[in-house]
Amino acid sequence: MRTDDRLAELLLQWEARWEHGEDVTAAQLCADQPDLVEPLQQKIDRLKKMAWMTEEDADDDTTNTTPDPLIGTTLLNRYRLEAVVGEGGFGTVYRAFDLELQRSVAVKVARPGRITQAGSGLLEEAQRAAKLRHPGIVAVHDVGQDNGALFIVTDYIEGSNLAELIATDRPTPREAVRLVADIADALHHAHGEGLIHRDIKPANILIDRQGRPLLTDFGLAADA
Repeated sequence: MRTDDRLAELLLQWEARWEHGEDVTAAQLCADQPDLVEPLQQKIDRLKKMAWMTEEDADDDTTNTTPDPLIGTTLLNRYRLEAVVGEGGFGTVYRAFDLELQRSVAVKVARPGRITQAGSGLLEEAQRAAKLRHPGIVAVHDVGQDNGALFIVTDYIEGSNLAELIATDRPTPREAVRLVADIADALHHAHGEGLIHRDIKPANILIDRQGRPLLTDFGLAADA
């Protein structure tokens, strides 16, 4: 097995355990592969920086009714934050209204304590995803900072993600084939643009109201 493939497999193991609340180190995962400890830890650190970009890490404490202080504020005099649609360890995802273009967008804002840590990684992800133009890929429109709030602006997709769909209304075989074909087409486009996603999983595939899948979260993407 190639080194890149071994690292990818180990990273998936780390992520699965992270999602269950367990923060293992690269050294623990590479007990029998010490040569991979350093490159794996670098990838883990990068993934942690990007984790706030996904909504799957949402806080399970639904009893918290404290109002979000950013609701109702406007970033850069343009993006008015209207409602929280997702929350994770590294930040919050809002439904927002673009006052300039008069449309709804998604704005993902890093927590204040994560700004220094996430800044360069956020910009890198935005740059990667922004060059992709495909109906099956969530478009990135803007990235910026306002009064200490670091944010990225993407399409707002009304719906859910594939992980939620599988859990609540599992697709039929025919529907599954269509979803896989559409996702493969989006990935083919990304590969044609010289970008490999490297983190394909149900939670990173959004499903809109028409049942169409859209690929998101290029935090681990690499040049082809």
